[in-house]
Amino acid sequence: MPLPPLLLAAVTAYAQNSQLLVACGLLLMLHEDYAVHGVRFRLRDYPEPCTYDPTKHFNMDDFSEPNFVNHFRFTKLEFLALLPCLRLEHAVLRNHYKATERERLALVLYHITFPRRLNDMLELFGHSSSWISSVATDVVEYLAAR
Repeated sequence: MPLPPLLLAAVTAYAQNSQLLVACGLLLMLHEDYAVHGVRFRLRDYPEPCTYDPTKHFNMDDFSEPNFVNHFRFTKLEFLALLPCLRLEHAVLRNHYKATERERLALVLYHITFPRRLNDMLELFGHSSSWISSVATDVVEYLAAR
């Protein structure tokens, strides 16, 4: 699809005046598919929003022992032994979020064992990205303050 004449004039003018870059960029974003001087541009396709199942929450029994160690770096017995030592029930969560001690520890361990994307954590924990981000931040701040 060819560029409209006004848009083509703006893009051509960019070569003469670099301050038109922003204006040209905005105009090009309004046009779906375009080519300038033989270079083809296409608007960015945005991924589908990530979803999660709010009925599914973290459960240790869903993991085999090797899988649990792979995700959380501790065996199930070591994980359970850490809980009373860290006293995560005293960590205050913002936004009136609720999380069990196991969820709090699992969330932080899962996040720090390997760089994870937030979207990967939605399925495992069954909560929104804002819940995951907020709870993880609050628990880490609590542990750092201790």
